[in-house]
Amino acid sequence: MIHPTVGSPKAGTSTVFGAVLSGARGLAVFGAVALLATPTAASAQILASERALVSQTIDGTTITIDYSRPRLRGRDAHEDLFGGQIPWGGTWTPGANEATTLEADRDIYIEGVAVPAGAWSVWMFVDPEAWELVLDPRVDLYHTDHPEPANDQIRIPIETKDVDSSVEALTWSFPTVRTDGTELRMQWGTVAVDLKVEVEPTVLLTLTEEEAAPYVGSWDVVQLPSEWAPEHGFEMEVRHEGDMLMAYMEFAADFGDDVALVMAADQVFQLAFLMDGEVAEVGGWAFMEFLMDDEGRAVSFEIRDLEDALLTRGTRIR
Repeated sequence: MIHPTVGSPKAGTSTVFGAVLSGARGLAVFGAVALLATPTAASAQILASERALVSQTIDGTTITIDYSRPRLRGRDAHEDLFGGQIPWGGTWTPGANEATTLEADRDIYIEGVAVPAGAWSVWMFVDPEAWELVLDPRVDLYHTDHPEPANDQIRIPIETKDVDSSVEALTWSFPTVRTDGTELRMQWGTVAVDLKVEVEPTVLLTLTEEEAAPYVGSWDVVQLPSEWAPEHGFEMEVRHEGDMLMAYMEFAADFGDDVALVMAADQVFQLAFLMDGEVAEVGGWAFMEFLMDDEGRAVSFEIRDLEDALLTRGTRIR
């Protein structure tokens, strides 16, 4: 039996390998060695807490959570985890292995607290009475490298709640999404933390009565012919309602709806579609531009698509 020597090759090694590889058994050995040397086999690994990535975009702002997912493995989330493996009165990263990170490409607000754009390691101070979210600018930390309190940290009081359905592996998710933000949830077992996240709006959804006044009134509108609708005309009322500039638009002869006019630039608006009275989507496919008289009152408008093709025109009636 040949025992390979660990270290530098010695004289005669090639001869020994030549003898081994000369037979069918040698070919089998060579095949096994080659298989072990392939990148797939060499790089394969199984982790007790596998890595996960979850992200959500809201109005152009993308929020990403990078974390590892420890599992319950038969443990009770109340008795064995919090207050047990995760001691009360200590700081814990809601994940495993390397510290969980949160990254936002624009400034956001978590529970009303400003969080500047960038990457943060995520920690939670756990206590039977109250928890605290800790965001630390040092992101290359292992889960045991609990950061000490520092002036450059962001600390936010948070609350936990019990939910009906349990999750085996710790999970970060975005269960709800709004036009101005989202809900970020961390859950392990039946214990959950919900964080209200708000983003900086890219468009101005509201207007004061004074800002809206130049556009309020009745308009004679012509919808030009298109592939999906013939030319048709209608009367449109523009009104200031609930701090928004509203208009009834007939997009086809048998289809109309209330839309909000969202200011994109001076005298230029986008059409925002509503759902249950709230803005659900701001259409970036067209822009509505008003022309003003010498007194600053809107007298006509055009709606054009992104290729500058005229879709709709309107003239003030009163």
